Amino acid sequence: MNSSTIRKKSNEYLHKRVRIKAKNGNIYTGFLVRVDDNKLLLRVTAISNGKKVQTAFFPFFLPLFFFDLFFIGLLI
Repeated sequence: MNSSTIRKKSNEYLHKRVRIKAKNGNIYTGFLVRVDDNKLLLRVTAISNGKKVQTAFFPFFLPLFFFDLFFIGLLI
């Protein structure tokens, strides 16, 4: 996905539970809190690197830059 598509999808998914796949292969699951010009802020509940899943007892906020993202999808 290019950055304009990610920005458009991010605005649609604001304050909803999403799954984001980064170009490095990590998959982040959480709630989309804020969208800025070139990054989004995710309240992370789980991180997966393909082999192992890490969950957070206390969710933390993670800024993700558009150029590092590969895919963003809504979880129902």
